Amino acid sequence: MAAAGGGSTWEIARGLGMPDWKVERSLRAAQAWSDEGLARAMQATSAADAAVKGGAADPAYGLERLVTEIVAVRGRAAGVRR
Repeated sequence: MAAAGGGSTWEIARGLGMPDWKVERSLRAAQAWSDEGLARAMQATSAADAAVKGGAADPAYGLERLVTEIVAVRGRAAGVRR
């Protein structure tokens, strides 16, 4: 399996100091995400990180919002109707 940016998974794994099977698993998982979905998930993660570090009145709600957003993004990617 070759990575999108070029190079084999073995080369990428060596460069990252990871086992090659983790790189392969990560690449497969990444293929399930659209660019927009990944961007939304990263924004939600950043907001949750800020919330739990004192940026919100209720840190638990920040985590709840993160889970809700990721489930919504992944549901749309998988064709789940709501």
